[in-house]
Amino acid sequence: MAHHTVVFADKTAYLFGGRTGDGELTNQMLSFNISGKTFEPVETHGKPPPQCYGHTMSYFAKNNVIFIYGGRNDILENPFLNQITLFHVGLSMYTDVNDLIKIREIKKKENEEERARYCFAGSFNSESLVYLYGGSNAEGFSNSITFFKFDMRLTPKI
Repeated sequence: MAHHTVVFADKTAYLFGGRTGDGELTNQMLSFNISGKTFEPVETHGKPPPQCYGHTMSYFAKNNVIFIYGGRNDILENPFLNQITLFHVGLSMYTDVNDLIKIREIKKKENEEERARYCFAGSFNSESLVYLYGGSNAEGFSNSITFFKFDMRLTPKI
């Protein structure tokens, strides 16, 4: 695997997306088996994000969810993704949450493509905010800072 992301959630390492050893894009979620020291496929429910690389993941412990955002898929006509998906760890379920998020851009360049990007830095904080910085998009390198505010009350409860 390459160009994937890994987060630790609920005492487990989760790996999502990237490229396989053959260079193919994947949208598979894997978990790390500590005793066997191997990654194993997670049986998931719901619609996963598209196959991608260069995306970000963050874990929000309060709600036991993993936030998956952005990335790139060179097979698509517009390869820069702005898909926002939550993975509910206890349910092994994906939820598309694009409509649950309020988006605010800071230092947005004129004519910059929305928030679609890949190869950027991302982080989640305790107040349901996701911060994204930099990366690349259709315009080239981005210097924008973007943050998303969740209304986590609207997400499924475990």
